[in-house]
Amino acid sequence: MVLLRKFSLCVFCLPLVLAGCSFFPELFEPAPSETVRSEEGRYKQIEQIDSLSPEEQHARAKALVEPDKMVQHNMYVKNADEVRQAQLDKDSSERVVKMERDIGFVQNEFKGLKNMFAQDDIDSAASNSGALVSVKGVRLGEHPGKTRLVFDLDGPADFKFNLDNAQKLLVISLPGADWMAAQEHIYKNNKILQAYAAKAAKTGGSVVVVKLRGPAKVLSSEKLGKNAAGMHRIFLDIAPL
Repeated sequence: MVLLRKFSLCVFCLPLVLAGCSFFPELFEPAPSETVRSEEGRYKQIEQIDSLSPEEQHARAKALVEPDKMVQHNMYVKNADEVRQAQLDKDSSERVVKMERDIGFVQNEFKGLKNMFAQDDIDSAASNSGALVSVKGVRLGEHPGKTRLVFDLDGPADFKFNLDNAQKLLVISLPGADWMAAQEHIYKNNKILQAYAAKAAKTGGSVVVVKLRGPAKVLSSEKLGKNAAGMHRIFLDIAPL
């Protein structure tokens, strides 16, 4: 009886299956060889994309969006020369910024320089035009309780100075000497001197303005003859009050 029922069910369903095959033959028929071959390339392409590195996949995707701006995956890796050049560029930029900051500091510290250089007493002190002597360098000597400020010249020259503790400035006139040393300098570690700026006087010679960190006094000053290097010297010993 059970077998009879199963047989009847199969006989009843068979027409439905055959009807489905007639209406949707593509669901039951195997794909032709042309379709299989055309799909094979797409499957291989997907497998190839899956095997790419993340950088290569990104480059491929970027090329699909902007083909004219395709970036090769090897551009993502910087070589040692590029890294070294980038560091050099950074160091150079930092040096330029530091120089600009130092120059700005000097300009701010000597905002009154223009008026001081225009003073009649300073200009009249520099009365020897056409000087053949030049200041070649400025240096400091540290001694207990004082700092020695030294000017190196290639010949003998006179000098005079004026100390203004109210403005914390020491003005030094060199009427017979041109200025060939650094125009300005900042003393970061000196406890007495902060910086100096030099300028040519209108009637010849040079004027140097030294910025002091606080009230000070000039203990002694003198001009000396040639040393072993053949340079004449002018020095001022400066001490805090």
